[in-house]
This record gives sequence, C-alpha cells and structure tokens, in this order.
Amino acid sequence: MDLNSVPPLILAVDDNDQNLNFLRICLRNAGYRVNTASDGHAALDQVESHRPDLILLDVMMPGISGFEVCRRLKDNEETWFIPVVIITALADPESRLTGIESGADDFITKPFNKPELLTRVKSLLRMKTLYDELDTAQNVVFTLVLALEAKDPYLQGHAERVGRFSECTAQEMGFSESDQRTIKFAGILHDIGKIGIKDEVLKKTGALSPEDWAEMKKHPEIGEKICLPLRATKQLLPIIRH
Repeated sequence: MDLNSVPPLILAVDDNDQNLNFLRICLRNAGYRVNTASDGHAALDQVESHRPDLILLDVMMPGISGFEVCRRLKDNEETWFIPVVIITALADPESRLTGIESGADDFITKPFNKPELLTRVKSLLRMKTLYDELDTAQNVVFTLVLALEAKDPYLQGHAERVGRFSECTAQEMGFSESDQRTIKFAGILHDIGKIGIKDEVLKKTGALSPEDWAEMKKHPEIGEKICLPLRATKQLLPIIRH
C-alpha cells in the first residue's frame, strides 16, 4: 500500500458483533480504514455519507437482506462501481446465483479465512483503482471534447452522435460489448485533435486553401498526442490516428 496515499475505506456489514469485530481488526491491521454497519439500511446510509472503496456485505441480516442491498447499490449510477463482496454461510449454488444476479463482484464463505479475505480485498481494490483511473481519464478527454465543441457551433453534439452511430454499427457487426464501448469512445474522441487547429482554419466557412488543408490534416496526429499519456485510451490510439 502507498504510504503517501489515503488508505482505502472498506465498509463491513454484518449483524453479528463478533464477525464485525474480526473484520474490523483484520482489515485495520492490514492498513485499511474501516467503517461498519449492522443492517442493510445502516449500510445504505453509510454509503451515502462516507462513500467506501469496497463493501463486505453479509447476506442474512434483519430488515433487508445483503442481496437486496447489493441490488440497490448496483442499480444506482452513483454506486454501481463500488466492489461488493458477499459474505455468506450459504454455500449452495442457488445462493451464489442470487448473489450474481444482484451484481456481487465476489463471494467469501464463513467461517472466514484471513489470507483469502485479504487477498480478495486487495484484488478488488486494485480493480477499483483501475476503474477510477479510467473514469478520471474519461473526464479529462470529454472535457476537451466539450471545449472543442464550444469553439465551433457546428460541432455541438457531433462527437456524441458519432459515438452512438459507431456503437450501433459495431453492435450490428457482432462485436463484443467491450469492443462496442471502445469503438463508441473512439467515435466520441475522433475529432479531439481539432482543439489544436487554428481557429481561423477551424471556423472558416469558405473553401480551404492547400495550406488550410495541411493544417486541418494534422488533427488526427494531435489527437493521438493528447490521448497518448492516458492509460485508459491507449487501445483507442490507432482509431484516433487513422
């Protein structure tokens, strides 16, 4: 764990005080910050007030079950990306299927195995970090796209339209959902390099001179350079460049 960063915050949810105490001690000794809740409603309140990086969620609780809590979190666009580990003494396939349907990211069976618990927590937190990096990168590049569209009224909404059209085309061609998202993202970013083109060329209403065309044709290369430092957009570079 990076000693210069704030430790991840984990929310442990269980109606059994002994289990909560074990999780609290185990996770804090591993360097994590820990909040706790003893029922589903308290867990949802905790998520709203102190957004955790990961949730360890017991299934059998008074009020609403862990499955229902997980379902509500995954149905909420503000919380769906938080990894949820279902804690259960139920090892039957039906319970696991219910957990999967509710959107759980992983399962841990009671009684707890400390090394397994910490390994799974570490793995899911790594995935959360990668998602956060992707989300930050997307925010950066989408802000640039909006800045570009603000420079030219003709371009307003153009990037989003191209992205949607590209995604639909990829879907019709049978691409995987992951590839569809990649192609949509590339469609949105395809003109991002125009932010580096001179305004007098970009906004010119008449025919472009040979010099203007030479300037305009630089935008794919500029777009590639803009996105190059962003890890989340590396797979898009060939599409943006060509």
